[in-house]
Amino acid sequence: MQWQTALRANQPVLDRIYELKGIKREVLEACSVGWGTSRAGTEKRFQLLIRDGNGKLVNVVSYVPNGDPKALALKGRPRDLFPAPETIDGIFSRIGGEPIASTESAWIVEGESDALSMLSVDLPAISVPGTGSVKSFRRQAHRFRRFKRVNVLRDCDAPGRKAAEEIAAALFAEGIEARVLDLDPSRTDGYDVGDLLGEAVQEGDAATAAARTMLQRMAGEAPVWTPRGVPLATPVSIASIAPRTSWPAPLSDVAYVGLAGEIVRAVEPETEADPAALLALLLAAFGNACGRCAGWYVGGTFHATNLFLAIVGDTSSGRKGTGWDAIRPVFDLADATWTRERVQSGLSSGEGLIHAVRDATLKEVPVKENGRPTGEYISEIEDVGVQDKRLLAREGEFASVLRVMRRDGNTLSATIRNLWDSGNVRTLTKGKPEAATGALVSIVGDVTPDELRRELDDTSAANGFANRFLFVAARRSKSLPFGGQPVALEELAERVKLALKAASVLTEVEFDAEARAIWPAEYERLTRGTPGLLGAVTGRAAPQVRRLATIYALMDCSGVVKASHLRAALELWRYCFDSARYVFGTRLGDNIADRLLDALREAPQGMTRSDMRDVLGRKVPGDRIATALEMLAESGLAESVRETTGGRPAERWHASAVEEREERVGKPQLTGLSYVSYVSSTPSTHTASRGGSDSSRAPSHVDEERAA
Repeated sequence: MQWQTALRANQPVLDRIYELKGIKREVLEACSVGWGTSRAGTEKRFQLLIRDGNGKLVNVVSYVPNGDPKALALKGRPRDLFPAPETIDGIFSRIGGEPIASTESAWIVEGESDALSMLSVDLPAISVPGTGSVKSFRRQAHRFRRFKRVNVLRDCDAPGRKAAEEIAAALFAEGIEARVLDLDPSRTDGYDVGDLLGEAVQEGDAATAAARTMLQRMAGEAPVWTPRGVPLATPVSIASIAPRTSWPAPLSDVAYVGLAGEIVRAVEPETEADPAALLALLLAAFGNACGRCAGWYVGGTFHATNLFLAIVGDTSSGRKGTGWDAIRPVFDLADATWTRERVQSGLSSGEGLIHAVRDATLKEVPVKENGRPTGEYISEIEDVGVQDKRLLAREGEFASVLRVMRRDGNTLSATIRNLWDSGNVRTLTKGKPEAATGALVSIVGDVTPDELRRELDDTSAANGFANRFLFVAARRSKSLPFGGQPVALEELAERVKLALKAASVLTEVEFDAEARAIWPAEYERLTRGTPGLLGAVTGRAAPQVRRLATIYALMDCSGVVKASHLRAALELWRYCFDSARYVFGTRLGDNIADRLLDALREAPQGMTRSDMRDVLGRKVPGDRIATALEMLAESGLAESVRETTGGRPAERWHASAVEEREERVGKPQLTGLSYVSYVSSTPSTHTASRGGSDSSRAPSHVDEERAA
């Protein structure tokens, strides 16, 4: 179209809109935005084509950032949602992002330009512009049913905040989970998310990435909207969200040791996958492909090399699946039988998992002579079973596995726990019981942080299911709009093949002298307890590190774990621990305690027990609240003070001083919003370049992913 052609040719306009609002050229093109004049006015403006859910053009909005007014629509035409919720998947596909699954969240913002700004940082946003459109939103709310959750983020003024409540109420009526956010409750000047991202862009890629992270954290911390007169007593704001669970600092060079490091460095430049995810996936794949041979003993218990991974990242920018796509070709060349037959998906029951690695079964058959039973029996093979006991379960939708496990009578959780511990497991059904002996099962699942927090229940944390997993935070490492170039993997795959063969004849892999000298102090550190839910999901640190170190050694065809292997394993565990902290933060794993802690953080004046009952909907018994407060106090997360009154002393609870102090470290200030100061106060970022001949150089993070 002529408008789109004119915009593509006008680089100064493209540069200016990026500086002011952080809107990228590829987003403008994906949303068919043009440049020119329309019937709405005579001056040249951005021209936004507004289409309904069926793709029919219903309006044209003319927009300039500093115009008066900023946006002009054709009179007498409906100013519909922009972009249409039904088109979000296609837009993300055109800008190089992954499609937004129906189980994920979306954002509702005010202006069309705000939606374009959010899309430019890979956040799926839809504009509900002006008060007139809000009034008709009740008829449009059903179009958001494809999303499990919708974050409502309006402008910082009275009309914007009122509209947020009305939108949340309409979503609630459709059974859609809504959360209301406020960039800065103290502002009334119409400050919006486009202004926020525009300011961040001016400070650089790191600030832009930090702004995106803060928006995601706002959404993660916001309570669900419920119709109690006032939707949220205290809307979640950037000022109230502290970087206590910042993104893990990238892996250092120490983790990229030996053959494992060489493979990651070879494939990393040609994929958008996170280098940490690439490394973890590589180790998990090798640890399964080598079979149940090499390992070590602790107290008579044999530990093999099977790993359970949860790759944690946002649907739109986590690039979780692309990591496996980059690693699998190595094993297609090194062990094609394993990748073709022993990498499977579809975990749904313990019985089904056992069946995939089942032993042969025999049946007793009567011996006959001349057609008559002799009273004797012989054994015949009824089912030959599975000869290859290796199995890597690759689950692209790991949240569905967690959901299935919560069903009454489902034995998947217990079976998975047993298979991490040993290769021997059996069913106890009366009909056709099956058993597996000497199996080696590994699991690699993709999941978003929201799904993990929502689906990983208290039982899974308490019974040891979660701490058998390594949590690996993953996000896009670079932008490759046209994909990466093919990588020559033949020589590396041949070395993997030799390492697999060498591992198949090893049994016990011990530490060498240098590693043995390092291990005692590290073991004490790893086995030191961590409170709360974080401690529950990272409670097997020592055996996890041993498994990782053993795989590093086996990939280097070494019969012993060297100091370099142990240090690499410790660094990867550090990243996994920080990933778990990023997901679970200081949560205790108790629903009531965690809700109260969130409320206390939002109440600098403190809360009485009556206030707490209001927050919890007055449906939680007093003794249950008392138990939750006791947990918070014991964990050092909250404290109570007695206030003298005219009568009976009043008890008031606060987030503890230590917790509050930790929460505030590095928090960005909204006055002259500066994310540079925030980024510089978070853990250091690894920014090694891709070039150079140093074989120990770690893969680089580029573009917006330089933020900590």
